[in-house]
Amino acid sequence: MIGPPTWESIARLRDDLVGAHEESFGKGSASDLVVGLQLTHSGRYCRPDAWDRPEPLVAFAHPVLDRRFPGGVRILSDEDLDRLAGDFVRAAVLAKRAGFQFVDVKHCHGYLGHELLAAHDRPGRYGGPLENRTRFLRTIVEGIRAEATGLRVGVRFSAFDTVPFRKTGGPGRARAGGRRLHVGLRPPPRRAARRGAGRQPRLPPCPSRPRHPMDLRERG
Repeated sequence: MIGPPTWESIARLRDDLVGAHEESFGKGSASDLVVGLQLTHSGRYCRPDAWDRPEPLVAFAHPVLDRRFPGGVRILSDEDLDRLAGDFVRAAVLAKRAGFQFVDVKHCHGYLGHELLAAHDRPGRYGGPLENRTRFLRTIVEGIRAEATGLRVGVRFSAFDTVPFRKTGGPGRARAGGRRLHVGLRPPPRRAARRGAGRQPRLPPCPSRPRHPMDLRERG
């Protein structure tokens, strides 16, 4: 975690890693490196105090995922999300001060940023229409651009979710379990099927490739 007490240590770690790169590949080899930090919030997967004690913080009540937490989940308020967005921006400012060239604002893999994209049923400023569901991301990016000028911003973005499923019948047959789930960005309407539609073209077999030197080592 980067913060006022830790940013100098993280800056030294970055310098050590860049130095190790130059030791391995020669002086000046790090001139084209672009080194960044990922900014994320674990959301419903938070374990701030102990790895075996979940303390989930969520964007909305989820009909399937909430069942994984017998102790319940806490839905973050709009004010909580305002504060968190500010924390992201302050972390980005420290990342720039520590010498990093970019930050990656994570909005994927089921963490808080990703979950907010699917908050169709959440009331308030962070739920409902797409403008509200993207407010957290936009607030962070706009804040970084304003307060950490020149720092590059990347976003790992999941544009869709998959629904839980359970197997029924023979191998390879599955159906969605439970009620229909809202996803972050709804797919376009399904068109009428036509013969051969959606099939992937058959590709020629891949040519053989030389074996990697590590594949040729003698095995004891």
